Amino acid sequence: MRRWIDWRSEVAILPTFISGANRGGLVQETNSGALIFATAHDGVPRLHRSNDGGATWSLRQTMDVARTGVVVKGAFVDSRGHIYMGAGTTDCLWSNYASNESGRIWRGELWKSSDDGVTWRKVCTGEAGTFWHLGEDADGRIYVNEYSILKTAGANGPTWPGDYGSIPDEYPAVNIWRSTADGETFSKWYSAPKPTGAGLRDGTRHIHAVYVDPADPAKRVYVAAGDYSGTDANLRWSGIAGKVVQLNAAAAIALDYGQFGNGSTSFIGGGPGGTVLVGKDNNPSGLDAINPLVATSCQQCDLRQQFGTKFDGYVFDLFRSAEGVIFGNVTLSGRYPSILFSLNDGRTWGALDYGTAQGNTLTHNPNAPSGRMFMSGGSIQSIKVPSRVELGWKRPFYSPMV
Repeated sequence: MRRWIDWRSEVAILPTFISGANRGGLVQETNSGALIFATAHDGVPRLHRSNDGGATWSLRQTMDVARTGVVVKGAFVDSRGHIYMGAGTTDCLWSNYASNESGRIWRGELWKSSDDGVTWRKVCTGEAGTFWHLGEDADGRIYVNEYSILKTAGANGPTWPGDYGSIPDEYPAVNIWRSTADGETFSKWYSAPKPTGAGLRDGTRHIHAVYVDPADPAKRVYVAAGDYSGTDANLRWSGIAGKVVQLNAAAAIALDYGQFGNGSTSFIGGGPGGTVLVGKDNNPSGLDAINPLVATSCQQCDLRQQFGTKFDGYVFDLFRSAEGVIFGNVTLSGRYPSILFSLNDGRTWGALDYGTAQGNTLTHNPNAPSGRMFMSGGSIQSIKVPSRVELGWKRPFYSPMV
């Protein structure tokens, strides 16, 4: 009889004061094996570093953001070994972008280190709440997307999700920022559409992710737009669909792939024929597949995997291991938070049980020495990336193999 193997946390690596789904912490391993830990547990985002596997930590930087609702997101290591970490707030109102609190700007910030996390500098201040995902193209240009959730009082009071009043610029045209200077300075490169008039919700509420495959010679950039609405007379974000937008890295000309469930959340490329897998928002949860060589009118026909109520969660942070296994996390789930895996470029999927924690970000640096992925959130888990042989012991959806 083969036994069920449970890939839960192997190492307790973080201080005990960490708590909160988004504020609790975010971990990234550097190319040298050092650990970078960002946390906003007390409302102030800070960057810590450990060179002994998490046994001890040193404070390296306090970020400028200071406001209730502060979150830390956006971990990335580029091809030069430079490290990026983002922070910001989910309380974001277009009319308040110019405001300060105690002399501090509370828009999203992106910080960078070129010396393995010892010293840090701010390289971008956004217009929306926070930064989330980063990518790098074949020319070494760095991309990062803004993300915003609005929790503001509309005409009928402070409800969420729902009433945001009737002023068309009450939520931002969230942006993709790009650096052509080795990540030292960033400029606005693409802005998602805003509402076209008062009372309309026909714009993009937020962007979940930006993705570019460094091996793609066309340098296509994919943008996952969440909660993309048509005209909604009730001014409510319900029953609406997300968008996938493909851009050319040179000109930022949008090619719209249309509606994908309730939102698109993440990408992983490199599949047969240039296929790109698209993680989906919840209801339904799952993954779609698009191919840049197929007519956009046919793209939505290729529903690669729909999990429905089996997971009932968001599919975030897809990555491919050195052995070609695709991993991704299902989070904010009412049933089974888990780490997905596919051994065949997304045609079929299994799931690894890591307990009941609702990790909101899965980080993995393929050039780091430990071979681990880190599930970050209210609690941080360090998980050894399983081999293809080890994953062969699994069946999809938690069924033990006997």
